[in-house]
Amino acid sequence: TGPLALVAAIDATPVISWGSTASSLSDRDTYPTLSRTAISDAVVAAKTIQVLVYLGYTRIAMLHINDAWGRGLVQDALEAASRLGVNVVTAPAFTFGDGPDIEKAVGQIVESGSRIIVVTAFEADLPIIAAAAERLGLLRSGYTWIVAWGVDFERMVSQSPDQAAMRSLFAGWFTSDIELISPAAGNGFQNVLESEPLHHLNHSGLEGLLSNEVIRGAQFDIFSAITYDAVWTAAIALARV
Repeated sequence: TGPLALVAAIDATPVISWGSTASSLSDRDTYPTLSRTAISDAVVAAKTIQVLVYLGYTRIAMLHINDAWGRGLVQDALEAASRLGVNVVTAPAFTFGDGPDIEKAVGQIVESGSRIIVVTAFEADLPIIAAAAERLGLLRSGYTWIVAWGVDFERMVSQSPDQAAMRSLFAGWFTSDIELISPAAGNGFQNVLESEPLHHLNHSGLEGLLSNEVIRGAQFDIFSAITYDAVWTAAIALARV
């Protein structure tokens, strides 16, 4: 989103993002034509640290993916931690999908002695992280694992070929998330998705890739809500041009 918004700003072209959460995108001087319906990572980071303070955790480790999203969210969390008196003793980074690199990063947590670990990672890496943590003794009683931004552990378990092992691996983990839409509203959208007629308006080369069956089987989630908002924001803006 960042590079696209920089190019768009040259000709004052509006950009609306539904899923870009990096707090750096809030810089109006750098991205003057960018708007988004997603909340900033700075909000998620601050709320995560506030939850830790509420629970009495003041000494933590932050394990994160080594990309713009992971580094940015950790920087936001470090700033919030400094304000709220939380000591981040180590913040190891790892490369997406790289098992040995993940194991090395988890090993740094062992060396730090921290028992409260906040993770910023894509869902695909979480089983690799949990397996490494188990091998290194970090899933024993006395350790707490928190995933910044929500993850559906039940869905991960249901999609695993060994559901019992997956459930055991993530027993006791929890997520820090911000609810953008009430469960009742989400259920309402889901009911509409499953019952109302579908009208295909896509005129690009992607037409036909999404069948009615695929769309009907989709689950309404946090990104569904902010995508919906983004589409309507764009439509209203176009109507006023």
